[in-house]
Amino acid sequence: MRDWIARLCLLLMTGPMLALPALAQNAQDTPTAVVQRLNDALLDVMKEADTLGLSGRYDRLEPVLDDLFAFSTMTRVAAGGHWRTLAPEQRDGLTDAFARFSIATYASRFDGFAGEQFEIDSEEAAARGSMLVRSRIITGDGEVVRLDYLLRDNSGTWRIFDIYLDGTISELATRRSEYTSILDSQGYDGLMTRLEGRISDLKAESG
Repeated sequence: MRDWIARLCLLLMTGPMLALPALAQNAQDTPTAVVQRLNDALLDVMKEADTLGLSGRYDRLEPVLDDLFAFSTMTRVAAGGHWRTLAPEQRDGLTDAFARFSIATYASRFDGFAGEQFEIDSEEAAARGSMLVRSRIITGDGEVVRLDYLLRDNSGTWRIFDIYLDGTISELATRRSEYTSILDSQGYDGLMTRLEGRISDLKAESG
């Protein structure tokens, strides 16, 4: 995969699995096990990227990411105070677009394999009952990208709530800054148009 670091940064700043259908997540899965499922799924689609194509990678990743990420909570946080002003159908529409854009971003960026390795370093308690799983990606030429995952317990099931690149850059904070700015200036329709446009752009980029 060319320009791995740049592409991963783009994934996290613009974005918030398996050869067989994903198994239902066990309520007893630990935070580390959740992140391991994500890593396994990403490696799987990377190794079959050319055969699957973008749509195949999306279809492979969709049920797994829906299982592992707290997309509803992430969307609510990303919308900030605007969430309270949205009608129920608008909340549903924004959550759906948020999830589809996130999955399409993963499907687009993880588009090949060049010997990458995913490693989990530790699991530790974080604020408000959440857990932080520290991990890293080692590229084929030995470069290391640090990724930390923040997970929260959702009715007995651990789900990914945020991702930190290099331990500091929060994907959710980045999205919140962007989305609230668009909602301030263009409203709900403007944000939906922007998200749908980006999904289309990702599909076009991947041919």
